[in-house]
Amino acid sequence: MKSRASTRTAQATRKGGLALKPGESPPQDAPFSERPLRVLALPLALATAAAVHAPALRTFFAQDDVTFLARARGIEPTPWSLARPLSEGWMWRMLHAAFGLHPLPYHLFNFALHLANTALVYVIGTRLLRSRGAALNEQRRVVAERVGKTLGANKTFGA
Repeated sequence: MKSRASTRTAQATRKGGLALKPGESPPQDAPFSERPLRVLALPLALATAAAVHAPALRTFFAQDDVTFLARARGIEPTPWSLARPLSEGWMWRMLHAAFGLHPLPYHLFNFALHLANTALVYVIGTRLLRSRGAALNEQRRVVAERVGKTLGANKTFGA
Protein backbone atom coordinates (compact mmCIF):
# COMPACT_ATOMS: atom_id res chain seq x y z
CA MET A 1 0.00 0.00 0.00
CA LYS A 2 1.38 3.40 -1.00
CA SER A 3 1.76 6.20 1.49
CA ARG A 4 0.27 9.62 0.88
CA ALA A 5 3.73 11.15 0.38
CA SER A 6 4.66 8.67 -2.35
CA THR A 7 1.28 9.21 -4.01
CA ARG A 8 1.89 12.98 -4.00
CA THR A 9 5.36 12.48 -5.43
CA ALA A 10 3.98 10.27 -8.17
CA GLN A 11 1.29 12.84 -8.94
CA ALA A 12 3.88 15.63 -9.07
CA THR A 13 6.07 13.54 -11.35
CA ARG A 14 3.14 12.86 -13.68
CA LYS A 15 2.46 16.59 -13.74
CA GLY A 16 5.99 17.25 -14.96
CA GLY A 17 7.97 17.71 -11.76
CA LEU A 18 6.91 20.70 -9.71
CA ALA A 19 4.82 22.44 -12.38
CA LEU A 20 1.72 23.30 -10.40
CA LYS A 21 -1.59 24.83 -11.33
CA PRO A 22 -2.46 28.24 -9.85
CA GLY A 23 -3.61 27.83 -6.26
CA GLU A 24 -2.24 24.27 -6.06
CA SER A 25 0.25 23.67 -3.27
CA PRO A 26 3.43 21.66 -3.79
CA PRO A 27 3.68 18.19 -2.25
CA GLN A 28 5.00 18.07 1.31
CA ASP A 29 8.05 16.02 0.33
CA ALA A 30 9.06 18.26 -2.57
CA PRO A 31 12.80 19.11 -2.67
CA PHE A 32 12.03 22.81 -2.35
CA SER A 33 8.73 23.92 -0.97
CA GLU A 34 7.40 27.48 -1.24
CA ARG A 35 5.14 27.01 1.80
CA PRO A 36 7.66 28.26 4.46
CA LEU A 37 8.41 31.31 2.33
CA ARG A 38 4.72 32.12 1.94
CA VAL A 39 4.06 31.67 5.65
CA LEU A 40 6.93 33.96 6.66
CA ALA A 41 6.64 36.61 3.95
CA LEU A 42 3.68 38.59 5.31
CA PRO A 43 4.87 38.67 8.96
CA LEU A 44 8.32 39.69 7.73
CA ALA A 45 6.84 42.49 5.58
CA LEU A 46 4.69 43.70 8.49
CA ALA A 47 7.62 43.58 10.92
CA THR A 48 9.74 45.57 8.49
CA ALA A 49 7.00 48.16 8.03
CA ALA A 50 6.53 48.37 11.80
CA ALA A 51 10.27 48.84 12.35
CA VAL A 52 10.39 51.63 9.78
CA HIS A 53 7.30 53.42 11.09
CA ALA A 54 7.76 52.83 14.86
CA PRO A 55 10.10 55.79 15.57
CA ALA A 56 7.32 58.18 14.48
CA LEU A 57 5.25 57.09 17.49
CA ARG A 58 7.58 59.03 19.81
CA THR A 59 7.45 62.32 17.91
CA PHE A 60 5.24 65.39 18.07
CA PHE A 61 3.24 66.63 15.11
CA ALA A 62 5.12 67.38 11.89
CA GLN A 63 5.06 70.82 10.25
CA ASP A 64 2.21 70.07 7.84
CA ASP A 65 0.24 68.42 10.65
CA VAL A 66 -0.02 71.80 12.38
CA THR A 67 -1.67 73.20 9.24
CA PHE A 68 -4.14 70.30 9.12
CA LEU A 69 -4.90 70.69 12.85
CA ALA A 70 -5.53 74.42 12.37
CA ARG A 71 -7.96 73.57 9.57
CA ALA A 72 -9.63 70.89 11.73
CA ARG A 73 -10.14 73.40 14.56
CA GLY A 74 -11.51 76.03 12.17
CA ILE A 75 -8.63 78.46 12.70
CA GLU A 76 -7.57 78.31 9.07
CA PRO A 77 -9.96 77.88 6.14
CA THR A 78 -9.94 74.50 4.46
CA PRO A 79 -9.55 74.71 0.68
CA TRP A 80 -12.02 72.22 -0.77
CA SER A 81 -10.50 69.78 -3.20
CA LEU A 82 -11.64 66.50 -4.67
CA ALA A 83 -8.04 65.30 -4.56
CA ARG A 84 -7.81 64.32 -0.88
CA PRO A 85 -11.02 64.98 1.06
CA LEU A 86 -10.57 61.98 3.36
CA SER A 87 -6.96 62.54 4.36
CA GLU A 88 -7.00 66.34 4.46
CA GLY A 89 -10.39 67.06 5.89
CA TRP A 90 -12.51 64.37 7.43
CA MET A 91 -9.73 62.30 9.02
CA TRP A 92 -8.18 65.28 10.78
CA ARG A 93 -11.56 66.54 12.01
CA MET A 94 -12.50 63.08 13.29
CA LEU A 95 -9.18 62.52 15.06
CA HIS A 96 -9.17 66.04 16.52
CA ALA A 97 -12.69 65.59 17.89
CA ALA A 98 -11.73 62.27 19.46
CA PHE A 99 -8.21 62.97 20.75
CA GLY A 100 -7.62 66.73 20.79
CA LEU A 101 -3.97 67.73 20.51
CA HIS A 102 -2.36 64.50 21.73
CA PRO A 103 -0.09 63.22 18.92
CA LEU A 104 0.13 59.53 19.89
CA PRO A 105 -3.41 58.53 18.76
CA TYR A 106 -2.83 60.28 15.42
CA HIS A 107 0.43 58.37 14.97
CA LEU A 108 -1.20 55.07 16.00
CA PHE A 109 -3.98 55.63 13.48
CA ASN A 110 -1.45 56.31 10.71
CA PHE A 111 0.62 53.32 11.90
CA ALA A 112 -2.43 51.03 11.57
CA LEU A 113 -3.12 52.43 8.08
CA HIS A 114 0.50 51.83 7.14
CA LEU A 115 0.37 48.19 8.26
CA ALA A 116 -2.97 47.63 6.50
CA ASN A 117 -1.51 49.07 3.28
CA THR A 118 1.54 46.82 3.64
CA ALA A 119 -0.73 43.77 3.93
CA LEU A 120 -2.78 44.88 0.91
CA VAL A 121 0.32 45.40 -1.22
CA TYR A 122 1.52 41.93 -0.18
CA VAL A 123 -1.79 40.28 -1.07
CA ILE A 124 -2.10 42.07 -4.42
CA GLY A 125 1.55 41.44 -5.25
CA THR A 126 1.40 37.72 -4.49
CA ARG A 127 -1.75 37.32 -6.58
CA LEU A 128 -0.21 39.18 -9.50
CA LEU A 129 3.02 37.23 -9.28
CA ARG A 130 1.18 33.92 -8.95
CA SER A 131 -0.94 34.59 -12.04
CA ARG A 132 2.10 35.87 -13.92
CA GLY A 133 4.06 32.79 -12.83
CA ALA A 134 1.31 30.51 -14.12
CA ALA A 135 1.32 32.37 -17.46
CA LEU A 136 5.13 32.10 -17.67
CA ASN A 137 4.99 28.37 -16.89
CA GLU A 138 2.46 27.89 -19.69
CA GLN A 139 4.65 29.87 -22.11
CA ARG A 140 7.69 27.79 -21.14
CA ARG A 141 5.72 24.59 -21.67
CA VAL A 142 4.61 25.70 -25.14
CA VAL A 143 8.13 26.76 -26.13
CA ALA A 144 9.63 23.52 -24.80
CA GLU A 145 7.01 21.52 -26.69
CA ARG A 146 7.72 23.35 -29.96
CA VAL A 147 11.48 23.07 -29.52
CA GLY A 148 11.07 19.38 -28.77
CA LYS A 149 8.98 18.87 -31.89
CA THR A 150 11.48 20.83 -33.97
CA LEU A 151 14.46 18.87 -32.65
CA GLY A 152 12.57 15.61 -33.05
CA ALA A 153 11.77 16.51 -36.67
CA ASN A 154 15.44 17.32 -37.34
CA LYS A 155 16.52 13.96 -35.94
CA THR A 156 14.22 12.09 -38.29
CA PHE A 157 15.42 14.07 -41.31
CA GLY A 158 19.09 13.84 -40.29
CA ALA A 159 19.03 10.08 -39.83
